[in-house]
Order: sequence, then C-alpha cells, then structure tokens
Amino acid sequence: MLDCNYEGTNQVIGISEDRWNLQIPFALGLCCALLVGFQVPARSQTPDYQVHGDQCKTLIEQGKPEQAASECREAIRLNPRYPQAHSRLCAIYDNQWKLDEAITECRTAIQLDPNYPAAHYNLGLALKREGDLDAAITEYKKAISLRPEHAEAHNNLASALLAKGDAAGAMTEAREALRLKPDYPEAHYNLALALAGEHDAKGAITQLQIAVQLKPDYPEARMELGIGLAIQGDMNGAIQQFREAIRLRPTYANAHYNLGVAFSSIHQPDQAIAQYRETIRLRPEVPNAYYNLGVVLGDQGHYSEAAGQFREAIRLKPNYSEARFNLAVMLLRQHNLDGAIQELQETLRVTPGYKPAQEFLNKLLDYRRNEQKRIQSPPQQPPPSVYSEELIRLQAWHAALAGTRRTFSQRSGECASRSTYSNGEEGESYSSCMSQTEDEQ
Repeated sequence: MLDCNYEGTNQVIGISEDRWNLQIPFALGLCCALLVGFQVPARSQTPDYQVHGDQCKTLIEQGKPEQAASECREAIRLNPRYPQAHSRLCAIYDNQWKLDEAITECRTAIQLDPNYPAAHYNLGLALKREGDLDAAITEYKKAISLRPEHAEAHNNLASALLAKGDAAGAMTEAREALRLKPDYPEAHYNLALALAGEHDAKGAITQLQIAVQLKPDYPEARMELGIGLAIQGDMNGAIQQFREAIRLRPTYANAHYNLGVAFSSIHQPDQAIAQYRETIRLRPEVPNAYYNLGVVLGDQGHYSEAAGQFREAIRLKPNYSEARFNLAVMLLRQHNLDGAIQELQETLRVTPGYKPAQEFLNKLLDYRRNEQKRIQSPPQQPPPSVYSEELIRLQAWHAALAGTRRTFSQRSGECASRSTYSNGEEGESYSSCMSQTEDEQ
C-alpha cells in the first residue's frame, strides 16, 4: 500500500507557502497519480559499517570495552577503510595495555586519513604508555595542529613534556587546556606538577586543591597534595590526604609509602612500620620501602631485622650507598666490627668517593688498629663514640610522574622536598639531595 503522507517542512517545489492550503488536494492527487508510474526514491540509510562504528563509540562511553571492540571489529570487517573504527579500536587496546595492537590500529587510521586528529591523539596516548615520549609528543602536536581546541591533547602534551623534564613547556600546555576547559581536574593536576617543577610550591598546592575540589575521587591529586602540604609543614593535612588517597585506592603503594614517611616525621614508628610493610606487600620491588623500614626498625633497636631490610634494599639496588652505610651501622651495633668494615669497603667499591662511608671507615680502622696494638686481638665491642654512629636518613617522597624532579622548597636543608618522579620505584635520598643542592648553588 502506497503511503503518500508528507513528512518534512511545508516547502513544496513549485508551490509557494501562501498557496499551500489551497493546493493540498491537487498536490495529493498528483502525488498518488505520479506514484503509479514513478518510483519514490528510497530514503537514505546509514551504512551497516557505520552503525557498528557508532555502536562501538556508544559502548566505549558506557564503559563496555569488550563489546565495543567487537562492534569496531565488525565495522572494520564490513569496511576496512573506515578510519574511525580503527581509531576507536586503538583507544580500546590502549586502555587494555595492548600497546602493539593499539599502535597498529591508530597508524592504520592515520594512513587512511592523515588529517584525522583523534587518531593522532590516540596514537600519542599509546606511544606515551609504551615509553616513546618523543613520538607521543609529535602525535599530540599533530592532533593540536589539526584541532587547536582539543583540550585533552593539550593536557596530555603537558603530561608528556613533564615526563621529559620540560616544566615550562608543560605549564604552557596545561594553561591552554584550562583556557579551553576551565573545569578540567587533570589539567589542574598537570599544571600543579609543572608549577612544582618551577619551584612554585604554593601555586602547585592551589592547583591540586582545585583538582580535588573538582574531582574528589582523584587519588593521584590527593597524594601529590599530601606531599606539598607535608613539605610546607602541614603534616596533619598531608596525612589526611594520603589516607584519602588510600581510601580511594587501597592498593596505592605510593600513598602507603608517603604515609609511612609522614608518620616517621612525627615520630609514630609503629604506624610508619605498618605503612612501609604494606608498601612492600604491594610493590616488593621498591628498594626505598625496605630502606625506610630498616631505618625505623633500627631506631627501635631491632638491629638484626633492620639489617635484613637494608640487605634487601641492596639486593634490589646494588649501588644503594646509603643502605650499605646503614647496614654497616647495624652490623656494628651487633658488635660485628669486621663485618661493618667490610660493608663500608664494599660501599666505597660501588660508590667511590662516598664521603660518609670513607669517614666512618677511617674511624673504624683507626679504632681497630689502636685496639690491636693494645691487646693484640680484635675488640669485642666498639666504644660509645663509634657505636653511636647515626643512621643516614632517607626523607624522599614518592610522587607520580616518571622523569620529572621538582623542588617544593627553596631551602637546601629541606631535602625531603626533592623527589624523583618514578612511579614509586625510587625516591631521592637525603645525602644525594644535599650533594646536588650544593652543586647547584
């Protein structure tokens, strides 16, 4: 049965709007008459491949990556030259850490459409995760050149520049992202890291406070805010932020580590020990967690267990001179003078010119020579002046972003303010921090 119902606007070819009502009977009759001899053009339909591609996009937005990937693959099967499906599949694979597949799909999309900004952006994300920062930066810049208003591309370019140590460049990109999208918590976060890299601690803290206000469930921003507050002397505020980060992400090893450092700073050893042990449970490959645990245990008189923690730190990081020094201190406190001397000698072998070890070794060798001259036998217990050698402290904070060092405080004495962004793998020791501070002055 033919349907002659009119759909659309009230503009008909050849019939002016003011005559429309008068012409309806004629027009309908003509329509039905003509349909007898003429075929009505079929209404255009969305191609099947595009239907699957659109469904892929919808499922991505709904957080259903497996179903989305299936739709994208079906779209590609129907039309292998559909760049949007390749780019979306790239984004799915990137979030699943299937980086080789992601990069292949994005490059296919770009080959099909070199001026497709989303494909360049998604390729940048995958390359950054793979660790190829230079290539990622190139792709982000290409995406921005094709779509200058792409706030996410500016923000991720800022993140990549931070990882390269370019705090000034990162600051420019983060500010541009915020100009385009003011309520963008991730851009406030990256701007905070850039400001910290430029020694603007107060500015960094302000941006982090804005980030957590916009996005209260932002554990990375809360952890960084905790670091900033701690270095500014607000340890209670820092502890609150670290605890909130852990509440949001119980397996957040960096936050547990930093909470341990905070408890150490306010002389709560039991709570510090608990946080370091949890850090080690979550990230057994982090040498600084063993080191700091050893320091606290040593202070509590658990010399043997502390020595074990320092040994584990050294196993993970053989050139860890501070851990070797502290192991020597623990051996000495267990009346093992020869063992302490051997450990200090080994420290100097792996770290030539390490001043604390050389001075301590000279002190122990002098003591042993004097004792051997006096009684011609090894001493059983060192005198108090040797026995009370202090442990070298580690006051590094673990932060989030690989490759960027930042200073929250201008004062060289506050070397806890120096941190190496390393995804929790390593912080910066106090003595190393101090030596670098002296070199920079």
